[in-house]
Amino acid sequence: MIKITSEQSKALKTSTEAFATLSEVTLSSLERLSALNLATAKTAFQDGIAASKSFTEIKDMNEMQNLAGPFGAKATEQVMEYFRGVTQITADMQQEISKVVTQQMALLGETTPSTNPMLEMFTKLAEQATELTSANLKTITDSIQESTEVAAAPAPKAKKTA
Repeated sequence: MIKITSEQSKALKTSTEAFATLSEVTLSSLERLSALNLATAKTAFQDGIAASKSFTEIKDMNEMQNLAGPFGAKATEQVMEYFRGVTQITADMQQEISKVVTQQMALLGETTPSTNPMLEMFTKLAEQATELTSANLKTITDSIQESTEVAAAPAPKAKKTA
């Protein structure tokens, strides 16, 4: 008969809990991404119909120019908002996974009789990945904000040709 030590039992329990937590994080992130995709598709569809209706009522090219600017800026803003949402979901997921892995490695380190250099290296790598993800998220958010401001600027008026 195989006997399981209390350390093995504890390691099995913590591994199972870590797996369950990682599964929950993954499913939650997929759920958020699906909701974002559906909301974006719905908004794009509704805006496309509104734009089509507006463009069918155009009488001259100046009206088209006047309509194209606002619809283009709104579409650009929606694309940027979508990318912000995807980036946030990804960053949140990475941070949660990093947290779980770091905790799991710390617990594994407690059950390991000697210090494991690979374990320490992995833990430091996970911490650096979390910091890098946070910095990247801030950079991307700032860049998207700047792009949105440029896209929202009024379009130049069409020149009349004789």
